[in-house]
Amino acid sequence: MKLVFAGFSTLLLSTHLSAFEPAQLSLDSVSNFEAGDKSFTVRHRFYGQADDLDTFFGMDEGANTLLSLRYAPLKALIFEVHHAREKSENNIRIGYAHKFKYLNTQFNLNGFQFEEANVKDKRENLFFNAVFQTPLVFKHLTMTSNIGYDGYYDKTGLGIGLELSTQNFMPTTLSFTQTISILAEYYSKHKNLEGFNKKYNSYAFGLKFGTYGHHFDLLFSNSSAADPRTMMQGTNTNDLHFAFNINRKF
Repeated sequence: MKLVFAGFSTLLLSTHLSAFEPAQLSLDSVSNFEAGDKSFTVRHRFYGQADDLDTFFGMDEGANTLLSLRYAPLKALIFEVHHAREKSENNIRIGYAHKFKYLNTQFNLNGFQFEEANVKDKRENLFFNAVFQTPLVFKHLTMTSNIGYDGYYDKTGLGIGLELSTQNFMPTTLSFTQTISILAEYYSKHKNLEGFNKKYNSYAFGLKFGTYGHHFDLLFSNSSAADPRTMMQGTNTNDLHFAFNINRKF
């Protein structure tokens, strides 16, 4: 009976995870969705410093939370809506994915709106993001780049990411985990914007655990941003903040 259950679990894991793209921490990825697939994502970025024991590693000082829902009416066509707490931002996206032999691509057009401090009306514009992602290199490495144009700030930004993945090598300790990944990403920052010049480039790094239809990410970042457009704006701190992501495909 145990062998039957183990075999069924392995099949279930493989079925769910094979359709999950190698998702990054904040970067956009190239979709692997089939027609009718959906996913829900939570991204949580704590404001407090990760080394501050008095605030329980920064968790007592609030957080920026992003909630996202994606749906693929067709295999190559992706719709997404998300809301972020920071600046009360709303975003709606349409994306088209196309895979070549040595490179996977996706082109996203985002309409967004957000609130500025002491400004009554919401600001809104478009963000175009071109995603380039390699298939697995040497069976373990995935490289991702985002080139985005923010129509509100009239600026182009770049984000790059690496994911080094392997099958679970601790099956006894992490019994419900199939894959483990190390991820890192780094972003350019906007320059020469009046009243909006951030000091540092944004970056993030962490671990991803793949299990059933879920991906769980535990990460550190010097930014409270949670998507490519806002990560490309830069940050005013180099302090590390604890963060996590939960991705669920259904």
